[in-house]
Order: sequence, then C-alpha cells, then structure tokens
Amino acid sequence: MSDRQSPTLRRRRLAGELRKLREAAGKSSGEVTKSLEWPPGKLTRMERAEWKRPNPRDIQDLCQVYGRLRRGESAFEIRAAITPAR
Repeated sequence: MSDRQSPTLRRRRLAGELRKLREAAGKSSGEVTKSLEWPPGKLTRMERAEWKRPNPRDIQDLCQVYGRLRRGESAFEIRAAITPAR
C-alpha cells in the first residue's frame, strides 16, 4: 500500500485540525468569520471538509487569528506543523 493519502482524506484531516486549533484558541466560528470578514458559513464549510481545495492564504489567515502563526511564516510551514509525523 502506498504512503500517499487520498485528497479527500487529507482534506478531512486538515478540516479537523483547523477546528481543533480554533477550539484551542477559545474562539467561536462566528468570531473568526467576523474578524476575517469572511462570508457567513465559509469557516463552517472548511471545518466540515465541504470544500474542493484549501486556499493556502485562508489557512494562513486562520492560523494567525488562532495565534499559531508568526507574521511572515508561510502556508508550507503551517502544513508541516499540523501534518502528523509518519
């Protein structure tokens, strides 16, 4: 079996990690949505993995709001930080 995971599984894992980060930051989805000036429901769809392709900028913005990203850190560094070790 290959070490590669399906895009669906990776998307679900990322969605779960984003929700955990938000909850650990003590923020509601409404607070986050309002602070990022996103349309209602966008974050909820992301956390339910109801998206086609994650936008690295959106992930970066969320991590900044959650206090998990320093200014200038890239989405690639975020991905490495939240991807479980093999």
